Amino acid sequence: DGRSKMTKINHACSKHSKSRTFIMRVKRRFPCVKCGYNKCVRAKHFHHVIKENKTLINYLYKNISNIKKIKKEIRKCVLLCANCHAEEHYNERINNT
Repeated sequence: DGRSKMTKINHACSKHSKSRTFIMRVKRRFPCVKCGYNKCVRAKHFHHVIKENKTLINYLYKNISNIKKIKKEIRKCVLLCANCHAEEHYNERINNT
């Protein structure tokens, strides 16, 4: 029984790792769509341009680990650097008030 539990844990970790690797590969490949920043992958964020039925990418890769679902969600997004992402949300708030 203990062995099957470890197998499940290892399988979950492997799926999580594949999902994370996929997301990092996307972030490495594409620059910020606004300013062109393309250095640190941790400074690049997925910003939803299609707001309906959105799921956060971080939630998907940490909890779902299904690359097909992650790809589907990424298609609703653009890649922005942290600064452009903050400005985008600021502008959205200003324009909605």
